[in-house]
Amino acid sequence: MDSEDPRRGPSLVRAWVRIHSTDTATLELVGVTILSILSVGLGIDRLGPVLFPTPVLAVLVVPVLAGVTVATAAVADAQGGLPDPWFARVTRLAWGTAWLLAALGGALAGTILTSSDSGLALAITRNVLIYSAVSLPLATEGRSQLLWMPAVLLALTAAVFGRSGNDERWQWWAVMFSERVADRHMVVALLLALVSLLHYALRRPLPARSGAM
Repeated sequence: MDSEDPRRGPSLVRAWVRIHSTDTATLELVGVTILSILSVGLGIDRLGPVLFPTPVLAVLVVPVLAGVTVATAAVADAQGGLPDPWFARVTRLAWGTAWLLAALGGALAGTILTSSDSGLALAITRNVLIYSAVSLPLATEGRSQLLWMPAVLLALTAAVFGRSGNDERWQWWAVMFSERVADRHMVVALLLALVSLLHYALRRPLPARSGAM
């Protein structure tokens, strides 16, 4: 029996990296890390042209880009016509999980370096999970041009309409801007991220295509 080519493993890894948007996702990850560090202690009252009724912590907005980064890494250029054995699904699950953890690390960089309270770190973690969960399905469906839309729209809607009147509490669907993390919110965020990762792993992603509907 011929011995296995020792170069096959690295070549498969390179091929996997090559068919995904790894370069773009890496640049986004660097951006997440830099913004996380620069935004510590800052509040923002607008996102683009949209004004917020009350300022929100900038570090709770950075996870929007972190979630998009996870989805970007999952965009595949050429998987639609390829076989999809079980180990490809396991690899997708590992790939998606690795990028989720990397994006989480980038989003937490500023908080970790400044030794901020653990409550804020939990809030950032919750947000990365939520924004990744709403962004990743578009990568699975090949909608690479629309990856940013769910996370950005969710963040904008929550920041503008997430509080009713003078109530200081955020509504349940806008908890991304709350500095406090309820156990039930973290559980829901974890479940959403898990479902999104499993959808990505078990359903063979479509090749990247135009965002036109």
